[in-house]
Amino acid sequence: MAKPNGSEGNVLRLDATAASGAGNDKVAVRVGAYFGGTKKMAPVWTSLRQGEPTRVEYDFGPKTAWGEFQRWVIEAKNAAGDPVSVDVDNLRLGKIGTGAGGVTGSDGGSDVGVHTGDYTDGTLVAGGSFFGAYRSIYKGSLFTEDLRGAPAADPGDPFKLGREIKRQASEGYHSIANTYGYNIATYLRSSKTDPLHRVSPRGNNRGYGFGTHNRRTGEWVHLPDYFTQVPMRGNEKGARGTDGSMAIIDVDTGRLWEMWQYDGTGPGGTYTWAGFTANIFGTTTGAHDVGSVIACGLQSTPLQIGIEEIEKGEICHVVGIELPKPSKGQSWPAVQNDGWYSGYAPVEGQRLILDPDYNVEKLPTEYLRILGRAGQKYGFIIVDKSGSVAVRNESPTEYMIRTGKPDPWKRLLEGRADWQALDGFPWDRLIALPKHYGRP
Repeated sequence: MAKPNGSEGNVLRLDATAASGAGNDKVAVRVGAYFGGTKKMAPVWTSLRQGEPTRVEYDFGPKTAWGEFQRWVIEAKNAAGDPVSVDVDNLRLGKIGTGAGGVTGSDGGSDVGVHTGDYTDGTLVAGGSFFGAYRSIYKGSLFTEDLRGAPAADPGDPFKLGREIKRQASEGYHSIANTYGYNIATYLRSSKTDPLHRVSPRGNNRGYGFGTHNRRTGEWVHLPDYFTQVPMRGNEKGARGTDGSMAIIDVDTGRLWEMWQYDGTGPGGTYTWAGFTANIFGTTTGAHDVGSVIACGLQSTPLQIGIEEIEKGEICHVVGIELPKPSKGQSWPAVQNDGWYSGYAPVEGQRLILDPDYNVEKLPTEYLRILGRAGQKYGFIIVDKSGSVAVRNESPTEYMIRTGKPDPWKRLLEGRADWQALDGFPWDRLIALPKHYGRP
């Protein structure tokens, strides 16, 4: 048979809700399908919350043998790891994900209520706001996973790595919310309506240095081959500072191009290094398919703090942290690293949460209070090596181009400079999760 229900695309999406009742507060699910008698399941389990829909999805990939499709599968498990399986025959594929009806399966006292439908929190449109549409892009991914209740790496001393981060923040360049450099400007464009340009590599990496593996397909590829048809309007600029990073998201296909040291001179412009993901609508772990502009190999754009998020009073995702001394090695979901420190410190890819008992409302600025609330729910992830303990604010460059308004960060940071914005944040109350936490 052809793709089920006349669907288009390769990403299965649905919204799932844990049923109310005792024992249902730690239910996790994943989706998949049977093809010719073989079951193919998403590698990542998504944690559910009672009474609150959570996006669950899986990108089957472009080489999926849809002619052998038989039926959908939803697998669920409770906190004890006891399985709950629910087979569904009437779901649809597509960029947004639609379907009819709902199903409920139960086993061992753990019920999972599932309903499908469009997720409409934010509109992804060319020329619009990336962070205004964040949930509609990354719902159900690692970036928006609720980490409340996650275990500590060291239950006997849960704040040990947090104290190390505070120690690093007290040395050298202190801490900073990178706002005017070392961040990325993100533009939403359309491959259907905007001109397509080649963005070319420059410098010593133009040749052999751009050969790399596609992490999704395993193929050996040439990175510039992914930058021949980039939708651009000609007014795009990289973020300020020496990194000059820029990202383009194609709202029609979900393709993401991230470029380091972007120079807009000439048609399309040039970059020094870059990362590419074929479909962010189907992302689960957040790793780029090819390349990256941050050391851990994840997409950089969704790990920033958005202007609209601070204006609305909520960060709805994990936030990336950079450290002067990340330890050697890495933790899932990182796919590479530049950790170097031989002492006791977090590794790149390791996740942390802010102590749930810490009273964030006593923090001195609204920016810190919003960051603290996100840290207690979605947490932080170590993403790169830097000269200071740092987070990244969204570059104001794209915002000013899109809205015609002045730089909003002076107002949102309440007059603090970016190197003062994190003063008072309780780094020593961060709890490191076990390495590879959540890895399938």
